[in-house]
Amino acid sequence: MLSIEKQGIVSIWLGNINTQSHLEEYVNLTYDEDGESFPSNFSWILILIWMIQMRILLKKK
Repeated sequence: MLSIEKQGIVSIWLGNINTQSHLEEYVNLTYDEDGESFPSNFSWILILIWMIQMRILLKKK
């Protein structure tokens, strides 16, 4: 998985989710019958943001 941790930096994510179960469904990994994990919807959003940031950085070079 990608690392987006930086010393001294805090990310705040805002959203509007109606129930605790919907929040857990959005952020928790899912697993298949073999125990393989799949990223949550939230993880996919983080990956997309990271890819966009990398593209912007690469264009600057």
